[in-house]
Parts: sequence; structure tokens; C-alpha cells
Amino acid sequence: MKKNTRQHLLILTLLALPLLATGCEPAANTPSNPSANETDQPPVKQPTETPAETPATPVSQPTHSVTPPVETPVEAPAEKPAPAKVDIWKKVEIDLTKLDENGLIGPATGKRSLAYEFCIPKTAACMAEVKAIDPSIRFMRNSRGRIGARADQCLCIGETQKGYRQTLQRLATLDYITRIIICHFE
Repeated sequence: MKKNTRQHLLILTLLALPLLATGCEPAANTPSNPSANETDQPPVKQPTETPAETPATPVSQPTHSVTPPVETPVEAPAEKPAPAKVDIWKKVEIDLTKLDENGLIGPATGKRSLAYEFCIPKTAACMAEVKAIDPSIRFMRNSRGRIGARADQCLCIGETQKGYRQTLQRLATLDYITRIIICHFE
């Protein structure tokens, strides 16, 4: 191979490095993409140097810096800050210490369940989700209750029973339930 041909290949290789690093394809009709000359477009004639024009010194770098890409450690994308943890038991405004393991309250000869209330959005999806958690729930669509359900909310009334802690916990984890209080049926 002639010296000037080697110089041309070196220059073309150095110029193509940034393209290869970014995943770009070389432009059509360049010596680094010979298959582009097979299209219907006429080939572009590349300028050639004559041996008289070849410098006697080694090829200098182009005026702009062409350096191979340096691999830098990739940091994981910044995670969204976790939402503030809400103590779900703060939503349950009922003294659960007065209930026995079956969810009953009162003296041994007069145990009864404890009614509780909360409000949810007035949608079929929310009602179905709540009913799946607690089958004892009754929906009072046009009542405000002591909790003060708004017009776009539905008052829900449930009763404690065996497994009441898990039931109340699952209800309290729902974002749209903000409070659960004792229902006095006033």
C-alpha cells in the first residue's frame, strides 16, 4: 500500500470514530461505506493527492480533537423520592384494645360487634374494592354520616368481626379512605 493511501485511511478512520461511537451510519458515497456507491446516484469523486503533495512528516491530527469514547460508569436513573409513609393505623380512629379476638366489645354476657364508618368516592370500582375487603359493608349513598361524606362520596358502614384487624388494615391502606371512625347511628 502506498504511503498516502495509508494516510487517507488513517484520516478517514479518525473521522469515522465519533460516528461509530454514537451509533450513526457513515454518510452515503464515502469510502467507509462502499455499498452506497451501488445505488443509482453517480459516485462522488474523492480528491486525491499526488506523491509530490505528500508531506514528509507524519500525519498530524485534525484541528478538532478526535478521541475514542471513554467509558464512564453509568449511574442508575434518579429514583423518585418515596412518598411519605403514612401510618395506616392513624386513619383508624377506633380504640381497638376494647375488642376481643372476634371483634366483639362489651361484657361477657352482652358482647356485640362494633360498627364503623368511612367514606369513599361514589364509583362502582371503589365500592367493589371495599366490598371485596369487607363483605359486611353497607353503602349509604345519600347519607353524610358523622364522618361528613361529601356529595361525590359514599358513606360506608361496616361491623367488626373475626379478623377485624386485617380487614381494617386493608381498608386503611386504600388511598381514598382517609379516616375510619366508630358509627353511632345518629
